[in-house]
Amino acid sequence: MNQIQTKLLLRNYGTSWENVGNAGFTAGAAYNTSLALNSGIPYLAFYDAGNGSKASVMRFDGTKLGICWKSGFSASSPSNVTLKIHNGIPYVAYHDQSNSNRVTVKKYDGMDWVHIGVVQNSGSTYTCSILALDPNGIPYVEYHDIANSNKQSISKFSLPAFSVSYNGNGNTGGAVPLDPNSPYEPCESITVLGPGTLEKPVFRSVAGIQNQMAVVTHIALVQQ
Repeated sequence: MNQIQTKLLLRNYGTSWENVGNAGFTAGAAYNTSLALNSGIPYLAFYDAGNGSKASVMRFDGTKLGICWKSGFSASSPSNVTLKIHNGIPYVAYHDQSNSNRVTVKKYDGMDWVHIGVVQNSGSTYTCSILALDPNGIPYVEYHDIANSNKQSISKFSLPAFSVSYNGNGNTGGAVPLDPNSPYEPCESITVLGPGTLEKPVFRSVAGIQNQMAVVTHIALVQQ
């Protein structure tokens, strides 16, 4: 277990080390720490004894380290905290005591820490879970797998595919190509066949959000 009792963050400056922000910047003792850099800006995820013994993430703003949105965002005390950053978005994985010590993954969406998912087969606070992100920001977790004779396993978050529904009454021409064998992937653009638009002035598009990693489940044109 990584522990920081002195709550001190240092960086190398030439031939010596200097503080990054104030020494002792956390509200209380910090455990299970994980440090990551985003374009040279340090982020620190940790078990925050000063905020309900839950997970917190702090970010250096140029002069001091401050809480990233809110402190103590985990449901219970975390262990084996891991922090990664993709395109400026921090992701945190940890064992969640309130969920049978399974690995939980969250990300900061600019407004709040949102839940990505729980690795159901994971467990145990005795072996570290390790979080990694692929170039598209898809989380991978390596963990102690109690459902597989306590061996190590790797899981990745699986994004579902999405269908698009289209009401021809709400268009001025054109159509959406729908292929049942090739559903739309998350973040994929919708192609319009032929001239025109999918939306008349008296109609509006309705998109259904399924989860934090998804874009839309369908598009419907509804008369206003």
